[in-house]
Amino acid sequence: MTRNGLVKELLPTRKQSVNGIAVVFALLGLISGNPAYAELFADPNGKVAKSANWVRVNDPYIEFHTGPGAGYPIVFVVERGDSVEILKEKTGWFKVITEAGKSGWVNRYQMEKTLFETGAEFTVTDINKDDFENRTFEGGVGIGDFQGGRLMSLSLGYRFSQTLTSEVSLYQVNGNFSSSQLVSIGFVNQPFNHWKVSPFMFLGTGIIRTSPKTALVQSEDRTDQVVTVGLGLKAHLTKRFIFRIEYKEHIVLTNRSRNEKIDEWKTGFSVFF
Repeated sequence: MTRNGLVKELLPTRKQSVNGIAVVFALLGLISGNPAYAELFADPNGKVAKSANWVRVNDPYIEFHTGPGAGYPIVFVVERGDSVEILKEKTGWFKVITEAGKSGWVNRYQMEKTLFETGAEFTVTDINKDDFENRTFEGGVGIGDFQGGRLMSLSLGYRFSQTLTSEVSLYQVNGNFSSSQLVSIGFVNQPFNHWKVSPFMFLGTGIIRTSPKTALVQSEDRTDQVVTVGLGLKAHLTKRFIFRIEYKEHIVLTNRSRNEKIDEWKTGFSVFF
C-alpha cells in the first residue's frame, strides 16, 4: 500500500466527521434544551440523529406552541406519520423537535396520542402523584383555636422514611387575657402515606411562653415545657398542595401543683417539595 493510500485509510472521511460532529451537537442540544445545535449540525439529508425519545404522530396532527401553555401562539403543525423528538417536560407541556429541526411545545393530551417507533403508546406518568408519594419537605400554615385563643402557625417537615416525618412548628396565640408563643418539635406518623386522604398521628414536645395582658391582669410572664399528642387528616388536593386538619392535646408542665391541659383545633394548607 502506498503512503498516500495509508494516510487515506487512517483519516476519517468527510461523512464520518460530519456525523460525529452532529452527534456531539445533538447531545449539546439535549443538555441545554436549545434545538439550534441540532439544526446547525444536521446530517446531509437534513435530519437529526434519532434517539429513544422519538415518537410518531398518530392523530391527524399536533400543534406546536411557542411556550408551555395554551396562551402561547401556535406556530407549526406536524401531521400524522411524522416523528418528533421529546426534549423536556414542563407542567404538562413537552418541548419537541422535528426531523427537520423545527421545535415547539405540545400539550400532554396531544402527546398521549403519539406512538414510539416500536409501536407502543406514549404514556405520561402522573407526575403530581409521584411527587406526592416521594416528597421530602413540607411547609405549611394553619389557623385555629387554642383553648379559646386565636391561633396562627407555621410548620416545616422533613420526611426521612415512608411513614415518618420530623416537624418543627411556630405558634402565635392571642387570647382575651394573654398571648402565647409556642415552639414545637415532634414526629408525624402517616402509616398510609400513599393514600390521597390519609390519617396521621403526632407526638412531640416544646416550649410555651405566656404573657398576660398587664392592663387586665397583674402577673409575670412564664415559660413552661409542653408535651403534645395529636391526630389529623391530610388530603392531597392538586399539584403540590395539601389540605390538613388536626386536633392536638398539649400538657403544660408547670411549676405549680397541677399541670394544664390545652386543646388545639387547627386547619390549614401545606406545600411539598
